[in-house]
Amino acid sequence: MATGPFPGSLFARCASSGFGTVVALRNSLYDHLPRLSKQAPCPVISVGAISAGGTGKTPLALLVGEYLLSKGRTVAFLSRGYRRTDRRTRIVAPRETIAWELIGD
Repeated sequence: MATGPFPGSLFARCASSGFGTVVALRNSLYDHLPRLSKQAPCPVISVGAISAGGTGKTPLALLVGEYLLSKGRTVAFLSRGYRRTDRRTRIVAPRETIAWELIGD
């Protein structure tokens, strides 16, 4: 049996359908308009998806980074800085300790 605030509701079905339509349109635009995408000059590993917090993305990204460092690779983490206090670009040096409020999670 469905649980949650709107189990099996028309609202939930409509919201889900609408979201699916928007995502399909976005994906189609990227498929048919290559100029919307940019080629990265180096290999990229993306950790995450459209999910709320608490799914383990940060610990996994750190684990992958540590593994790559142990293999002699150069690693950089790019983040939008979820819940940080300002929007300025921040560059944090390797092994630098900085408050999470300044760089986000």
